[in-house]
Amino acid sequence: MSNFANFGKQSSYYSKGRREYPDTVFLYLKTILQDKDPILDIGCGTGISTRQLARHGFEDVQGIDKDPKMLEEAQENHEFKHILYFQAQASKMPFRVGQFKSITCFSSFHWFSDSLSINEMKRVLKKAGYIFIVQKQDRVPFGGYIKDLITEKTGLTFPEVPPPLDAKPILEKLSFEIIATKTFPGEDIYTLPDAVDYMRSTSFFPAIPEKDQQSVIDKIIKPALEEKMKWERIAREYDAITLVARKKN
Repeated sequence: MSNFANFGKQSSYYSKGRREYPDTVFLYLKTILQDKDPILDIGCGTGISTRQLARHGFEDVQGIDKDPKMLEEAQENHEFKHILYFQAQASKMPFRVGQFKSITCFSSFHWFSDSLSINEMKRVLKKAGYIFIVQKQDRVPFGGYIKDLITEKTGLTFPEVPPPLDAKPILEKLSFEIIATKTFPGEDIYTLPDAVDYMRSTSFFPAIPEKDQQSVIDKIIKPALEEKMKWERIAREYDAITLVARKKN
């Protein structure tokens, strides 16, 4: 499963298949931060959340991701030319001590919720700086059940992705105070081709042998998605779960 979570292999599908986050999430963030506060978006991928931060009025936003192909997709979008993107691991970032007022992690924190990375976040955060974590959690089965269906029909098994909001204990252990958790409802609307692109952008899809990928799409993914279609559209209903933690020292 060497290609599991190799998002770069599917970066173009990520750009087409992934959707933005509810505006309410950013309005909530604006009750915590000022427009001029510097923000680092870790695990920014193709820049979906990074651009949304800028679109909601945050003036100093930078994105970082370990995957160069994901960043290429982000940099090709010229909506906000002032956004800077950097390639680096969350555990070793090219920023000075106390450079950012907030770190945001949109559907990404579970990939680097280890002590080395969190201590590096502490280093680049200002005193009393914030970590703002957002994760989409399906209200009804969507991507997860299709992964299970692929396992059932093909025998392929995939590593488990760690739960994103099990972060409280390690954040508290490493001198962060949990301020709040809030939930905001959301809905992503897809055509069938867009929904297939979403499935191609998931962590599990690149782990399917390339010779079998089109067959899995045609025989498993498309029929499963077609069952969800209403009026030629597929709705993904989810809760955007947020967690806010503040640096103690």
